[in-house]
Amino acid sequence: MQVVFRNAQKNDVGFIERCIHLLAEEEKFPGQIEVRQEDLLTSLFSEPAAVYVMIAEVDQTAVAFAMYYCTFSSTTGKKGLHLDDLYVLQDYRGHGVGKKMLGALARIALKQHCKRFEWWALRWNDNAISFYKSLGAQQLDDLKIFRVQEQALQHIAAIK
Repeated sequence: MQVVFRNAQKNDVGFIERCIHLLAEEEKFPGQIEVRQEDLLTSLFSEPAAVYVMIAEVDQTAVAFAMYYCTFSSTTGKKGLHLDDLYVLQDYRGHGVGKKMLGALARIALKQHCKRFEWWALRWNDNAISFYKSLGAQQLDDLKIFRVQEQALQHIAAIK
């Protein structure tokens, strides 16, 4: 299967939004998605862009997307690349599309002199975890992710 990778264009936001919703269904949190096409347009195509999206095409048809952004590590003093989402349409799974996409993202990370390339996986997603480990990714068990949003974010912002 010949896969072509390219940067997202404005006319891809409908496909990206659809994939985000499909991914949320598979990850068992479909009702939590708030993103709209307008949000994607602003985040992807403003200067500077907040996030980047790679599109995978087979026969000039979009079949997968990967959303990523740059990070920085104070411990390494170098940039990193964080993969926020990667989704391959069901009919194109098992053909190496996701693996090739990770390879393309790793090449971007190296070209941008990133010291690391990282992403999150849900604890129960054994298939994804096994796949990532087969690529040489290390699971970081000593870290916990913390998040504040909405009221908690307002509460912390009020601290003076």
